[in-house]
Amino acid sequence: MPQRGIERRKAAAFIGSLIFLIAHGAGAQESSEEHFRSVLVDYFKPLRFVPVLVNVGYGIGDVIDIDGISVLYRGKTCFPRLKLHEEYPQALPDLIEVKDIGMSFGLRLRRLFDSSTDVELNRAIHIRFDDTGVVAVTVAELRKSYDRAACPVIAPLLSGKPEQSSPGEHPYFIVGAVMYGRHEAMLRSAGNASAEASAHKVSAVVDDANLKVSAQAGSVISLSSRVRVPIALRPITIPGLVKPGDFEIRGGGKGKGEPNPGDLWQWQDNSECESANSRCAARFADLSQAMLQAPMVLSNEMRDQ
Repeated sequence: MPQRGIERRKAAAFIGSLIFLIAHGAGAQESSEEHFRSVLVDYFKPLRFVPVLVNVGYGIGDVIDIDGISVLYRGKTCFPRLKLHEEYPQALPDLIEVKDIGMSFGLRLRRLFDSSTDVELNRAIHIRFDDTGVVAVTVAELRKSYDRAACPVIAPLLSGKPEQSSPGEHPYFIVGAVMYGRHEAMLRSAGNASAEASAHKVSAVVDDANLKVSAQAGSVISLSSRVRVPIALRPITIPGLVKPGDFEIRGGGKGKGEPNPGDLWQWQDNSECESANSRCAARFADLSQAMLQAPMVLSNEMRDQ
């Protein structure tokens, strides 16, 4: 079979997998983890970032599965000569309200809401981020420091050519910017205890020197991180819009199931995309939607982080 035909079939399979995720995932009942991911994705979407749900030490140049969690390659492997810029400040909206997030999110929340503890807390939580800043690079800088021999499969994401993907394989993205900050959860006592008494119990259960617990006005308890960690990632490139009707995913079309000539899944620069650009915002929304529908597999250890 000619090489061009193989590449077109692979591109069609990649697009087909995204279409399937978007079309078939919406009707499933959301778990607490999936709901939390959805809330965070919507929170960071206007900034063209995707949230970090579980911190596994993300960095610039890392290649991440569309689930936003799994690391396929580390940046130091694919871009060994990359030089990073200084961090710049990044303002964020004030609060996120969420109920029963189902994971610790760097704040030991699973331990707090475990049924075996005697801390009575309302499961409605407000999350916010403090001391936030961004370290970023450009596509040109990544291309210049790219070691193709070490990570050949990511070449299409840097060159803008169609993504090459085997059937059933999840798409992935390259991290072009990392947002750092501190997590804070605003909790509310569900019992008759004072905020001071509840805060004392929370401190005993959390038992982590990296976390600060304090009583606030009324029945509110603040649980915050003393350590700055990655809180969101920006893909260096995002996919161009693709009309599903342009592809014969199941065969029977032009060229024995190959996509129509000229229709390609292009990866376009995200680092220089202005927020006011509606076409760019639509492309990033498509990527965010694919992330929401991708299976999220979390071990208990990950949920406890």
